[in-house]
Amino acid sequence: MRVEKFDVIVSEPSNPWVTGVANLFTLEYFKKGAERLKDDGLFSQWLQIYEMAPEDVRTLIATFSAAFPNVYLFRGAEGDLMLLGSKNERRLDLSILKTHLDDPRTGAELKRIGTWKPADIISRFYLGPAEVIKLAVDARLNTDDNALIEFNAPRRVGTADETVARNLKQLIAFAASPLGYIDRGKNFARNESELLTEAALEAVRRNDRERAEQFVSYSLEFGETAQAHDILGELRQARGDEAGAIEAWQTALAIDPDHFFTLIDLGKLYLTKQDLPRSVPYLERAIRVDPASARAHHLRGLAYQAAGDNSQAALEYRKALPDAQYTRSVPTYYLNFGTSLMQIDLYAEAAQMLEQFARLAPNDFEGHSTRRSLRDPIGTNAG
Repeated sequence: MRVEKFDVIVSEPSNPWVTGVANLFTLEYFKKGAERLKDDGLFSQWLQIYEMAPEDVRTLIATFSAAFPNVYLFRGAEGDLMLLGSKNERRLDLSILKTHLDDPRTGAELKRIGTWKPADIISRFYLGPAEVIKLAVDARLNTDDNALIEFNAPRRVGTADETVARNLKQLIAFAASPLGYIDRGKNFARNESELLTEAALEAVRRNDRERAEQFVSYSLEFGETAQAHDILGELRQARGDEAGAIEAWQTALAIDPDHFFTLIDLGKLYLTKQDLPRSVPYLERAIRVDPASARAHHLRGLAYQAAGDNSQAALEYRKALPDAQYTRSVPTYYLNFGTSLMQIDLYAEAAQMLEQFARLAPNDFEGHSTRRSLRDPIGTNAG
């Protein structure tokens, strides 16, 4: 009887500790999958890292690797991994990725899940075949006979946050640059530094900060850019390293004195510290670079407001108002604008701004309290 073989097999069962489902994570199952693949086929295996101990995740990666000579590991959602196994060597061909993204039907499906360019996919790369082999060294395998995961995994149920963090620490320790596995192809124009910087930005967008910092480091190996150092500064600030963030941002400005996002980052940092003499010059430089930036005018308005100059603050806020995309994504803009208008006795317009804030942030107590004060702006009901 002829055995049908497939180009792609996708395996996404339920949790590995479920009786019956556990058999879909064993060496025997993966080997049967490999037998049914064509020579150039791909086997895609979902694997969770929540409620799974790092040693159990390592076991499953090693088990999958024992069935497939060539394995890539990508991170999907926060607690999900994707293992891609093949019988023969496969490369990450950026030209093919771009072709799929440019295809109207396939591209539309990928854009629906926030994937617009090859770097968005590369940003999810963690391990290539060499790193998978290193991770799998001396790991126990999960087989039909030992039912290792079926008995071990249930003990971790209810520990989602803790296990995700521990598993990510393990993966980050083995993670590598994707460049050693990439074929650019003739239709892909980005250079290595640009590709890695774009991957870092996408990882930041997903809040995958540790991996983003690795991508930035890989990028800087190909040359110093203001964008890379700006991202590095933001990542350092996010983990509480303010001095390191400032150092990275100053390096970015040494490379490009007009780098807009770095000027904004430094201006915002000093503004939050109420250090207006340091904040204002950066914000004014940012406005000179991009006079239409709603974000820059908003921050400059906050600086005026912090200095007690509500008239100038209102003028800056007004310059940001036409950018509805920005103002609706930052509800506090309307609160800031409204409070500055109140201080210069423009109560009717202030009420409009605060109403908009209340619509965008209905659960914010401060905004509702400020709105109520408009009904009695000079305190006639006090006492």
